[in-house]
Amino acid sequence: MYTISTNKLKTNINYLNDDVYKYKIPNKKGFKINNIDIKDITIYNKKMARPFILKIVNHKFDKLILKLTEDMSSDSDDDDVYKKVLEEIEIFRLLIKEKYRPFLRKGELEKMAKKLKFLKTEAMRRLLNLHDVNVVSKNVGRGAR
Repeated sequence: MYTISTNKLKTNINYLNDDVYKYKIPNKKGFKINNIDIKDITIYNKKMARPFILKIVNHKFDKLILKLTEDMSSDSDDDDVYKKVLEEIEIFRLLIKEKYRPFLRKGELEKMAKKLKFLKTEAMRRLLNLHDVNVVSKNVGRGAR
């Protein structure tokens, strides 16, 4: 039911099938439990893994929202900024869908989707406005020939 990995010893105790959700706790330094250096901890219980995943997803989401609003608030006339914003939104959606969806509740997913949808529509609107301004500015001044 759990895996213990230390620097000297690796012991696997596994009674679960492979189709069970697993979550490996991110760890850079290592743990000490009863004076044993623990390198990896893997959680097989979905309910136990949920708080860890929720903390990670919320941190990534807040970081993404901060970065996207900062990118969109810049007054650049470059459409690459808005294309990058749209690309980052889609990358985050795919990450949630593929990696974290089984651990999150429907309400949490809907809340994140609502905020991302708002940012996506705003970026699309600004990109289209920028595109329209460029088309109009190219046609102005040509006159009738």
